[in-house]
Amino acid sequence: MAKIKKNGFIDGTLVSYIAIVFTKILGMIYIIPFAAMIGPKGKYIYSCVYIIYNLVLNASTSGIPTATSILISDYNTRQKHKTKMKIYKVGNAVSMSMGVFFFLVLEIFANQIAKFYTDVITNNSQVVDLVEFAWAIRCIGVCLLIVPFLSVYRGFLQGHKILTVSAFSQVVEQIVRIAVVLLGAYCAIKVFEQTQTTGVDVALLGAGVGALAAIIYLKLKTKNSDEVIIKTSDETVDLSTKQIIKKFLFYCIPILIVAVSANIYELVDNILVIFTLSNLHGFGGKTAADIASIISTYGPKIAMIITALAMGLTSSIVPEMSSLAVKKDYLNANRKLCSALNIIFAIALPIMTGIVILSIPVYGLFYGKDIGGYGNLILKIIVPVNVISCIKITLCMAMQGLKKTKMVCIATITGIIANLILDVPFMLLLYYCGLQKYCYIGAMIATAVGQSTCIFIILHNLKKTLGFNYKSVLSRFTLL
Repeated sequence: MAKIKKNGFIDGTLVSYIAIVFTKILGMIYIIPFAAMIGPKGKYIYSCVYIIYNLVLNASTSGIPTATSILISDYNTRQKHKTKMKIYKVGNAVSMSMGVFFFLVLEIFANQIAKFYTDVITNNSQVVDLVEFAWAIRCIGVCLLIVPFLSVYRGFLQGHKILTVSAFSQVVEQIVRIAVVLLGAYCAIKVFEQTQTTGVDVALLGAGVGALAAIIYLKLKTKNSDEVIIKTSDETVDLSTKQIIKKFLFYCIPILIVAVSANIYELVDNILVIFTLSNLHGFGGKTAADIASIISTYGPKIAMIITALAMGLTSSIVPEMSSLAVKKDYLNANRKLCSALNIIFAIALPIMTGIVILSIPVYGLFYGKDIGGYGNLILKIIVPVNVISCIKITLCMAMQGLKKTKMVCIATITGIIANLILDVPFMLLLYYCGLQKYCYIGAMIATAVGQSTCIFIILHNLKKTLGFNYKSVLSRFTLL
């Protein structure tokens, strides 16, 4: 078996980006036949349940893998290999415990969550049956028993700057997940003649099966690579289990806030759009649900090609910044951050322009005829918002690597509060200014304002405290 190797910052970013873009393209393509199979009601359940799942998944796992990456990179740089391995084991145990906890939460409170969606936010106009919605929540909850193992091991590899294998595991995960989604839904609906919502339930289990396949792939690829990632050393373990958990909490809380913030933006928009539009003349419960689904799920599916860039950069920038922070090499850290922002502008801006110009055929390609004209317009707005989100995620993760966790929390929470405060006022402002048909755009504008606020706070803090300079970024942006 070929020996795995470490990746540099640029090549690591590109490998991660290519792998993630490929998985996102698969994610965009599979939704075409899948949406046709499950129908409007199934699409609504699928989009809402996946928002809940992503929120809970990030709450239970996303902080620990990134914290693992930072701590592994830190102690690997110091040649503290026994301590590094103990950190990995503790991270695995903590992440699994969180996964089990949130699995039980979803299983026990599935009916209450479903009732909130089916009764409360749709203004007592049931879009879907409560029992069907609750079953979907319970199905997706099972995946929380598998995914934590995968997340922590990826963080372990990324902490060693081994990004290629980690990136390819995402391709394996996505291919298996999509196979389960499509084949499972087809067999349930067409072969066994079950309802479309039963097809959705089976499809939701694909996330767990895909994660299991990726774990097997990673274990096989790293089976004979102990000399690269598990080096022998004679040093004593510097940290007790209690100290490691404290370090995890120190990193996890701000990382958790950053990771969950993206899901909170989606959840807030989803709830407030449905609630607001359902109470405005010209929008019924079904129309409001359709618009909210496009904003929170089906529009972002297309725009994910941009969001994937942030994911690729995060895999590279976190261990890189952590290593430079240990050495206190902030000049080089400034250069790496500017390189990351320049990569975003060079790749994301042309893609954004192309999708905006071709929004009608692009949306039609994936979802067919745009009934009501909502999808085309939402796509035009949501793609630029995703560029802003891409910048925000990259900056937050860079700050984490530099151990400026307090500022990450302040900036992220400020952005969320701004979005929460402005969502409904912006929608009502457009509605009463004569743009009744397009008032839902206000929710996306509020999201852009909230994320831009977060970006401004972070850039200002880096300039003030570490003397970061952004002239090269401004020059590249101007040229583009």
